[in-house]
Amino acid sequence: MCRFFAYSGTPIRLHDKLIAPEASLVTQSAVARQAKPVVNGDGCGIGWYGAFETPGVSKDTRPAWSDTNFASLCEQISSCQFMA
Repeated sequence: MCRFFAYSGTPIRLHDKLIAPEASLVTQSAVARQAKPVVNGDGCGIGWYGAFETPGVSKDTRPAWSDTNFASLCEQISSCQFMA
């Protein structure tokens, strides 16, 4: 099952919304109880606006819970608008 998260507001680290919360997007993808498979093995991606007009984009075929690059980017990026 696809899960989406969008944020628009004061700049925050993506980690604070996508990884840190107990029911974060990453946690939800790992414990997908409503789906037939035990875990959601779909890919993941994030798009964010930073210092430039064009958005930054990162996408991968691996699920968010197994993509160390996803976690690393979320630690380093602060944005006032992003979607995962």
